Amino acid sequence: MILVLLLLATVAPTQAGKPIRIDENSDWWSVIRENDSDEDLKPQDLDIDASNFRVLGITVGSDDLEAVQKKLGPAHVVTRGDASTGRSQICYAGVDGRTYAAFEVGEVQYGFYLFDRGPKWLGQNECAKSNLVASTLKTNSGLHLGQTRTEVERILGKPTASRQNGDWVYFRQIRKKTSAANLRKAREYYSNLSDKEFHDNYDYFDLSVYIVARFSDGQLVYLGLSRSETY
Repeated sequence: MILVLLLLATVAPTQAGKPIRIDENSDWWSVIRENDSDEDLKPQDLDIDASNFRVLGITVGSDDLEAVQKKLGPAHVVTRGDASTGRSQICYAGVDGRTYAAFEVGEVQYGFYLFDRGPKWLGQNECAKSNLVASTLKTNSGLHLGQTRTEVERILGKPTASRQNGDWVYFRQIRKKTSAANLRKAREYYSNLSDKEFHDNYDYFDLSVYIVARFSDGQLVYLGLSRSETY
């Protein structure tokens, strides 16, 4: 049985109005949108520092869209796709008129995106303005727009692959021990299981990470980070 422990919490934000449904895929920046791509990429059995998934006090893969809005302000939720490509998104536009930050929750994935302009997409007008979103915004690990390939490699290491268009792709999968806090949370939820059944299933989880770094004129203009934890 596959479980996404982090989905034990509600992922739908409590805000006025229903999510906006958009039945098309012009959200080019979404990694979850690419789940149905035919790219044949073998993952590396390497861990990645959790600080890459922390930004503005938000932990991607743990905090839901409601937690994001508490930090950055109210935003309309847009839903797209279904099954493995189903995704709920919120987007923020910087006051500089060019920087965007987006957060995304899928069936088993969480995503964070930071990009400088790029092609227009349907739903772009739903992005909320935020003075916290700017070209200087960075993850706790130090990733930010404008960095060179050398600077990105210093933080993330060598990419798993380099696409023909110049994008760097990091694809990593590793089995990790469940933290004591998450184990306690899961035990409360699965109180009907025997101790053996529970520990056989939930003492360890599989971490999958997919990161895309895009450069223009030698500088980072798009960063897409996605992660999932399954049991």
